[in-house]
Amino acid sequence: MLKMLSKKYLLAACIIIFSALLLGGCGVSPHAAPDVNYNLESSDKDVMAETGKFRLVEPDGTVFVSESMPERIIVLSVATAKLMDRLGIEMVGITRTMQPLPGKLAELPTVGFPMEPDLEAITALNPDLVIVSSNFKPNLGEKMAQHKLPVFFLDNQSYAGTINSVEMLGRAFGKEEEASQLLKEMKAKEKAALSLAEGKPSPRVLILFGAGGSFLMARETSYAGSMVKMLGGENITEGIRLAEGASAYLPISMEQVAEFNPEIILRISHGTPEETQKLFEEEFLKNPLWQTFSAWQNNRVYDLPSALFFSNPGPEVVEALMFLAEIMYKQDESNA
Repeated sequence: MLKMLSKKYLLAACIIIFSALLLGGCGVSPHAAPDVNYNLESSDKDVMAETGKFRLVEPDGTVFVSESMPERIIVLSVATAKLMDRLGIEMVGITRTMQPLPGKLAELPTVGFPMEPDLEAITALNPDLVIVSSNFKPNLGEKMAQHKLPVFFLDNQSYAGTINSVEMLGRAFGKEEEASQLLKEMKAKEKAALSLAEGKPSPRVLILFGAGGSFLMARETSYAGSMVKMLGGENITEGIRLAEGASAYLPISMEQVAEFNPEIILRISHGTPEETQKLFEEEFLKNPLWQTFSAWQNNRVYDLPSALFFSNPGPEVVEALMFLAEIMYKQDESNA
């Protein structure tokens, strides 16, 4: 039986917070693209043009303003660093990560992990802008202020947040052409992914997040959950009554899972992915209840690739969307 996350729940929660640079976020409407303006020239969001000052706006409305465009930028998010690299925005420091980094990003000095940055190392690089995930603002906002660091907390925790970040950063740094091209490429892939869901019934989906030897259910407000919802999937956690502001990840209740009987089960392995995947496999074999679900009986239990779902992969988020679309709907075509 799955562990109900008593003592281990705290450990798993800590790991989730560490990975939540892009794992959480706001959901978007099923079968519809995020509310994004791809025409950068007509956008009026998060701009500096009217004042001549560099200006960014955080999700909570906090405004970052600079008299000049930042040139010494540190980014405590791999996904955001990849986006900025694609836009041609130079950086002087980056978060420490176990992920392989492309090109020049691999040569940048590291300044600690996102959850526990090395503030002395950051200060030594004399930054004029430090970009951090908005998910870490409650823990890092005061510390950054105490060190008088010019910090901006970016919303990069969902598919829609990633798209909006491209637009905002492109305008702020004068990279409108590069951002427009990237967004057009992403929009074309997004359209192809959404087309697979058109006219199809909504499958019942359970997203399992494995970390620290325990398992959680990912809601539609998680990174993967936001894309499942965007593709028209019905996350089984939608039928669970929750308090306002509940976490994007919930302890598993096998009774609830059995009630909704998922047609598709998606498994995401965190921590050490290989070890966590083995734990998933052992659990599904040892607990016969899993074998009563539609997903198991129809061979629709999938382990999602770490490269796309370990955390938000930045520009490759559209590849993750297509991967999910093919899992959710292409099998239906082959059986038609």
